[in-house]
Amino acid sequence: AAFSAVRLGDLRATFLQKVDPRSPFPAEAPQYPTLKAFSAAEPDYSAFCDPDKLANPGGQTMPLDEDNPCFHTYNAPLGDQSSDMKGQSPIKGITEDIFWNCAKRDVRRAHLLALADYQQDSKRAKGAKSAYEWDEIALGV
Repeated sequence: AAFSAVRLGDLRATFLQKVDPRSPFPAEAPQYPTLKAFSAAEPDYSAFCDPDKLANPGGQTMPLDEDNPCFHTYNAPLGDQSSDMKGQSPIKGITEDIFWNCAKRDVRRAHLLALADYQQDSKRAKGAKSAYEWDEIALGV
């Protein structure tokens, strides 16, 4: 390949113009939006949504249509199918305590199921590990 030497000189970029950087801050202060004023209004609940009535729904004598969302809260017959239920039997209506006791039982059941699954998986893993170790012993490794 042919070789040639060229004299090095200053590279003057005369075609470039110097630009001053723009400020990242706006020239004018931003205008804050005006906020609307809100106030809490007392909700207009139906008579059957009164917390005092919901504490003992079975003791209430309010006529509710069957398509009303609270019909079963007030009229659910609990305990008349089973004689081994805890508490009074039968109970009319679903109270807050009954709801939370059911929710606690569901959480407890889920926890016990997860614990049982963990213990079963641990036993399987130990069994697999010991089988592997016996295989190694048998092979003389």
